Amino acid sequence: MKNLIKQARKKLKKKWKDNGYAVSKSRIGRFRRCKRQHFYAECLNLEKIKKAKPLIRGTIIHELVEYDLLKKPLSLVWKKVDKEWGKLFREEKDLYGDLPGDLKKIFKGYMLWYKNDPLKYIYVEKPFRIQFVGDILLSGVIDGIARDKSKGRWLVETKSRNNLPTERTEYSSVESALYAWAASKARLGEVKGICWNYIRAKPPTIPKVLKAGGLSKNKKIDTTWDVYRQAIKDNKLKVKDYFDMKKQLRGKENDFFDRVYIPFSKPTQRRVLEEAKLTAIEMRELDKSFVDTGNEIAYIRSIDDMKCNHCDFKGLCQAELMNLDTDFMLKKEYKDRPDGSKTIKAQKTKRLSRGRKKD
Repeated sequence: MKNLIKQARKKLKKKWKDNGYAVSKSRIGRFRRCKRQHFYAECLNLEKIKKAKPLIRGTIIHELVEYDLLKKPLSLVWKKVDKEWGKLFREEKDLYGDLPGDLKKIFKGYMLWYKNDPLKYIYVEKPFRIQFVGDILLSGVIDGIARDKSKGRWLVETKSRNNLPTERTEYSSVESALYAWAASKARLGEVKGICWNYIRAKPPTIPKVLKAGGLSKNKKIDTTWDVYRQAIKDNKLKVKDYFDMKKQLRGKENDFFDRVYIPFSKPTQRRVLEEAKLTAIEMRELDKSFVDTGNEIAYIRSIDDMKCNHCDFKGLCQAELMNLDTDFMLKKEYKDRPDGSKTIKAQKTKRLSRGRKKD
């Protein structure tokens, strides 16, 4: 660990000299959750070799949406998925389940539901790097900026969740406040608010074939009419015999795909922005102290069962706290985290995004 810390101090010093000190919404969020987590991820630049299933799944879904909007061949994404899947051991595949198959079902449903979109995308994957507070920079990538039917402009951010959120607390998120402010400063135009493009990270259930013939009409089935209808066709049955299920499943797509539009509140936005600036200043002071002195004790742990159980650095943190040898763990479980900055150029597109499908 001592050698890693020594190398990290040199790298950070050079990085700041060459590119300046920059924060992002994810860095701010991580720093607030746990300063020790920030230390491992941002100062030592570590990440887990084996990522958690939700993180892998979310990354692939996000990339599929991006490729689709930019008219890039989706086959390129699927080839990468198949290549990485082929490298896994059987035990690892058992851990992840049929991840490739689930992803294909999820995205097929997304494409069907958002076939005719009322949104017109102006920018897709728009990177920015602007002055934030003092000489601290703010960097990030906006998923998209799109116009609605009334010509209003919205930030569009895609999120995948195991279950779609029921409580609408997104109004106060750091992400929406920072990205709206950044869009204005980067001369991308004023936006009305943020559109959370939610994708449920669970494929619709395929109905069971009954022993007596036909498909199950279980009222509790967690699926959509598109998936159910495809099962009818796959089993060479008649669609007209299942019109009752069509009626029952009407609107179930909203359980898998949802768009939540949150108009910006200027007072809330200003407050969240000012708090983010204060966090950025505190972050920089702590990081500068670490680079200058090598003292990392100030990166205090936020010991909380819920936070710790979802932290990639839980084992490392516990080992370090108990003064155990961490070198073996660092070698076997962690790797150098790649630079998160996007190399993709800002792209404009005339293409209509996918939107709600008409019945």
